[in-house]
Amino acid sequence: MALDSNGSGRGLAGTTGGVLAVLIWSFAAPVVALIEDMDAFLYVAFGDAIGAGVFLAIWLVRRHNPLPELTTVPL
Repeated sequence: MALDSNGSGRGLAGTTGGVLAVLIWSFAAPVVALIEDMDAFLYVAFGDAIGAGVFLAIWLVRRHNPLPELTTVPL
């Protein structure tokens, strides 16, 4: 496992998450192109809703509020 500058290994998790996000969106593009009866913006809204649901489920399962950590990310 690769360690970040703090030696915690969270850099690898972030990189893996980023790569997975790119793969998911690259596989979603052909699916949106093949669907004729559904507006592309509606498809994106469904994807965002699913992502928010997963985030909420993980938040509830871990019983840890991740919002304060999100505010410490530098611009």
